[in-house]
Amino acid sequence: MTFSAQEIEILFGTAVVFYFVGAVLFLSNLFLKHSRLNTVAIGVSWIGMLAHTASIILRGAAHRMVLFSTPAEGWSLLAWAIAAMYLSLSLRPRLRALGAFALPAALIGSLIFAITSEDQGSPVLSNVPYWEWALHVPASILSLGAFLLAFACAVCYLIQDRLLKEKRAGGVLRALPPLSVLDTTSYWLVVLGFCLLTLGMASGAVLAEAAWKNAWLTHAKASTSLVLWLTCGVYLYARGIGRWRGRRTHRMVVVVVVLLVCLYGGAVLLEPRIG
Repeated sequence: MTFSAQEIEILFGTAVVFYFVGAVLFLSNLFLKHSRLNTVAIGVSWIGMLAHTASIILRGAAHRMVLFSTPAEGWSLLAWAIAAMYLSLSLRPRLRALGAFALPAALIGSLIFAITSEDQGSPVLSNVPYWEWALHVPASILSLGAFLLAFACAVCYLIQDRLLKEKRAGGVLRALPPLSVLDTTSYWLVVLGFCLLTLGMASGAVLAEAAWKNAWLTHAKASTSLVLWLTCGVYLYARGIGRWRGRRTHRMVVVVVVLLVCLYGGAVLLEPRIG
């Protein structure tokens, strides 16, 4: 059974619509604090994520191409990763409020893909063995999804901590997960992101060696990835072995993710693509 390009686009459009509805419901629940809103939002988000999954698989099968081999497809995978990871976290009812951050992020990623997909450009990994891109690209993008969700947890923690110190116990505060849950979830999301980043860097080193030979260590992507990896390592040491807790660890998470966005964005703009 084959699917036309139009049918695949309808599936993706369905995902975007349901991401939008889910984002609206989750954001509304921050202020209305109605448990049924969260339940409906979770169901809507699952439909969106499943439609997105189907569109990704069918697009790859229809075009017989290497999935996620272009920047536009990377945005699609990032949006999917955020939605899928969040829905895994939502199995714990206390974390469902994070949908107010996750679904808008998934929606933005999907919209960027929709806008840029017409101009695919040259593949980022055009002439490399299957296993290399299959490790490097998904691992790198999935790590970014984990870090972004950890960022959401850290921001929620800092907001809630500030509101509690100011003795403002009402409003949005009641909808946010408890501090202890946010603290643990943020830590394990960084651990997941760090492991995926390590896998992405290791496979990326193989690709870079093939593309740039001995000069690959001087390229911005390699240097920035190493800086990010070391920064994450410092956080994990401080949080796990040094037993840091409280606001300073979550500020470190914010710094790590901001650094990730700045360094990766700058590297993409400055460096030529592998091809």
